Amino acid sequence: MNNQAMASVLLGAMMILRIGQPADAVPSEVTQPRTTQVQTLTGEAKPVPENLIKWTMQTQEEQEKERCQWITDPAAQVRELKLADSKLQAEKEAQEREAAQKAAEEEAARKAEQERKEQEAAAKKAAQKKAAAKSQSASAVQASGGSIEVGGRSYRVVSSTKAKITAYTHTGNRTASGAWPSAGMVAVPKKALRSNLPFGTKIYIEGYGIVTVSDTGDSRMENYGGLWLDIFMDSESACRQWGVANRTVYVLA
Repeated sequence: MNNQAMASVLLGAMMILRIGQPADAVPSEVTQPRTTQVQTLTGEAKPVPENLIKWTMQTQEEQEKERCQWITDPAAQVRELKLADSKLQAEKEAQEREAAQKAAEEEAARKAEQERKEQEAAAKKAAQKKAAAKSQSASAVQASGGSIEVGGRSYRVVSSTKAKITAYTHTGNRTASGAWPSAGMVAVPKKALRSNLPFGTKIYIEGYGIVTVSDTGDSRMENYGGLWLDIFMDSESACRQWGVANRTVYVLA
């Protein structure tokens, strides 16, 4: 920088100080310096504080030194570039994690909604099937004037009533009729066995099918106020799934 340009810079700095800039913006010596005549760009000589000249030159030298050091120090360049790359990589990974988490949450919500809809559809279908079977069995009895058709075979209906239906499974013993228990058998209260449901009687249970009286129940069935039938099933899980139901039953001949 030539003397004229330097003078312009220094005069500008002095004007800044005069219009109210904080005194600590430059060294304290500038407030009461010795002056040196410096020629401006217009050729006019102006007094400039010597300390201000020295401070300005030192500042410029330090900036130039830092710039040159960065340019001439490859290791410093590599460190700064690596640091910048690390920051960019960290930001990228954070964005990817956030996007992956959001996608996973959306997928989980979509699957949950799909499962809910499938369960609702299955429950609705089962209810419709149950209602259709009930309607079909009832209409079959009424339409035939006292007969019912099951599996392509027609049966005469002796009587019909409401009954409590439960299920039981293997006990390791034979049934009260002497046969080993198998699917299609049903136990009845002993009082019903003696009165109108002897061994071998076929009963159509609405929504289940035809069973044959082959066993007797316990005292709970005996003391129940209505008719209680206990269907034999091959597994405990099937019994639990059946639970307790109240159905119309038809005694067949």
